[in-house]
Amino acid sequence: VTLSGFKTSCGCFTATVVDNKKTLKTHETATFVVDMNTFKFKGQRDARLDVTVTFDGSTYKTVSIPLHGFIRTDVEIDPG
Repeated sequence: VTLSGFKTSCGCFTATVVDNKKTLKTHETATFVVDMNTFKFKGQRDARLDVTVTFDGSTYKTVSIPLHGFIRTDVEIDPG
């Protein structure tokens, strides 16, 4: 299978594939890293990660993975 596309439904989350591995053989896995934009957004954030998988070059399916997070504004880290 090929990971032919992936995107988040909100700009508050971004996703990348570890090692840029987009073609998978039987029993192989891929890992996504999802980051939250804590500079631009605050509070409860609910979105989804849509992953499109292509089989045999023409058949595809899209899987939606729910994403939930809460960005706190009362915590500071020094140095940033």
